[in-house]
This record gives sequence, C-alpha cells and structure tokens, in this order.
Amino acid sequence: FPDSLFKCIEHLHSCLFHLAENSSLQTSIMRICEYWWQRDGPGKENLVTHLLPVLLIRSLESFAKHSDVKRVYGVRSMIEVLDLEDETALTLKHLLLRCFISPVYLNCSEGKKFLCEMFWLHEDFVEDIHATVKAQIPFASNSMISSYASIYFKGWKGCKSLPFESEELAMSFQEKN
Repeated sequence: FPDSLFKCIEHLHSCLFHLAENSSLQTSIMRICEYWWQRDGPGKENLVTHLLPVLLIRSLESFAKHSDVKRVYGVRSMIEVLDLEDETALTLKHLLLRCFISPVYLNCSEGKKFLCEMFWLHEDFVEDIHATVKAQIPFASNSMISSYASIYFKGWKGCKSLPFESEELAMSFQEKN
C-alpha cells in the first residue's frame, strides 16, 4: 500500500466523530478504515481510537441491526491494541459493558461470540461484566437469561481465571427463576 494512501485514510479517520450528522459519509469512511484494518494495512493500529467507539455507538443505537454488530465483531481484535486499564479507556469500557445489555447483541450469533471474548480481556473488566449482567438478571426475559448462560459458559471456557465462584454465578441465575 502506498504511504500517501494511509495518510489520507488516517486523516479521514480523525474526522469520524465530527461526521455524525452526515451518516453516509461517516459510514463510507468507517468502511475504508475497516477494510484497512482487516487487510492488515500498515499503521492500522492508528485507526482504532475513533473507529471502534463509533462502531460500538452505532451498534448500540435503538435502530441498530445485526449487521452493525457483525461489523464490530469483524474488528474485535482492535480491543487488544487498547489499554483498558488506562483511565482514558473509561468511555470505551462503558460502551463495551452496554453491549451486555443490548438485545441486538444478545440475539445475534456474532454478538454472543463478541461478548464471550470480552471475558478474556482483563480480570478487572470481567468483574465489571459480571456486575452489569447480574444487575440485569431480575428484569431479564427467559431468552435473555438463556443468552447470558450461553455467553458465560463459552466465556468461562476460554477464560484463564474468573473473579467469582461458580456457586455465585449459579445463585445469580437461580434467583431469577
């Protein structure tokens, strides 16, 4: 890839937050950045700071579709570039936690896979996930409980360690029924 092409893409990337009013232009720039990321273009890690939050925000809007979640899933490796322990990542962490209460994520296979992988990030973040899900259980429908159970099971299998005991998790789900 020519270096000048990346400089152009990087400049477009820096405009993503300012284009919320012009959804079609923002979508086009997002697709260019996604393409660059997925093709392992040089400097791709410079496209994370705006693209990932904008994709997450779009996937969490009331009119979000499964295709929005699939786009997030397609660039999920971007999360590995970020330091979720850093204070500057607080907004991103909140967006990621909102995914756990989003029906579009819970009803989409890519959404469930994405949520499972969140368990593998950082142990402190797993505690936040657990608190978020636990707060939803009393109000959750049976289909949401089923989705949570599946996500926890698959996330648990891939996780090195969990900050809570299996008995605590079982009690959380049993309290609902």
